Amino acid sequence: MNKKISYGSIAASALLTLSAFADPSTDQRIEKLEREMKQVRVENVAGTAGAQYGSGQYQVRGDGWFLEGEALLWHARSSGTDWALVLDQALFPQRGYIKSLDFSWDWGFRVAAGKFFTHDAWDAQLIYTRFHTNDHAKVDLDFTTPQGTGGSEGSTGPSGTSLGTFQYKLAYDCLDLELGKSMFSSSRLNLRPHAGVKSLWMNGKGRLSSANFIDALDTFLPVAGNVNIKVLDQSKFWGIGPKAGIDVNWFFTKQLRLRSAVEGSLQWSYFQVIEEELINVEPVGSAQTSSTTRIKANMHKFVPTARMMMGLSWGNYINNEKNFLEVGLDYEVNYFWRANQQLSQEDTTPANLTLSNTQSVRLLFDRISDDVAFQGVTFRVKFDF
Repeated sequence: MNKKISYGSIAASALLTLSAFADPSTDQRIEKLEREMKQVRVENVAGTAGAQYGSGQYQVRGDGWFLEGEALLWHARSSGTDWALVLDQALFPQRGYIKSLDFSWDWGFRVAAGKFFTHDAWDAQLIYTRFHTNDHAKVDLDFTTPQGTGGSEGSTGPSGTSLGTFQYKLAYDCLDLELGKSMFSSSRLNLRPHAGVKSLWMNGKGRLSSANFIDALDTFLPVAGNVNIKVLDQSKFWGIGPKAGIDVNWFFTKQLRLRSAVEGSLQWSYFQVIEEELINVEPVGSAQTSSTTRIKANMHKFVPTARMMMGLSWGNYINNEKNFLEVGLDYEVNYFWRANQQLSQEDTTPANLTLSNTQSVRLLFDRISDDVAFQGVTFRVKFDF
């Protein structure tokens, strides 16, 4: 009897097992498990396999396109904008200071359009950035020299007035073509490495104007008159080159995240550098004389660039998850090495120079390479559809 019960139990178990495998719901569960395994499994070029990161793309019920707009409130910093040396007197010992431009905060914008791809969670986007700024400054002073410097005992040296103005305009335009992949390395940490091509245009133009009246009638060189000087410095370049970087996001909640990014590029650039100088001398009682200098110093040069950003972003699904809306506030820094190329003119004149006799005996021009930087706040809106 025991043997019959044992054989019967074995037969019943076998029948249950066969019925389980024959159950359609079991086949469906196995197929679902296989699909899920394929989603988390990735095979590399070496033929080995492992777990893959989760996609960082938002799963909207749309066509995978997105638009992004940013309002830029930036402040420019450019070396090479020192334009005046203000001294307390013409003779030693002297004290004074250097006048430099300090750009104001100005508005710019950035727009982007892109596409999410279902294959391997890649995305591509085209980005355009525009920021133009300018500044101006003025110095209006009277000058005198101490007594006893006019060539005879007790007489004063040259005196007069000096009015100097300086205006500088800086224009920046940039176009980026970028390919990236967003993925989660943990439940809260999202990474998006990206690479692409960057092309930028930068145009810096400075205009210096100086109007001076010199009165030296009581000196050993009895002359008086006006000396007007106008100088134009222009540094314009276009560059193109590869870029690469990474975006790092830390999610506090599903909607709120801390975002940051670093990016670098190397631009092969063509510079157009121009230096113009006009000197006009109008002595009292003598004919007017003027001299003009125009020098071009075009060249090719590599320009390294860097971009750093950090901010907060909030986003959520809207319209029954057909769209995703995101807003953010960021702090951003853009830096360009050797982006401002200028010429520094040094000339010497004869020892017996008078206001009616100006003749340069030698001209020297040195190249000056200075950096340019933009930093400020970015207000961002992104819409996925």
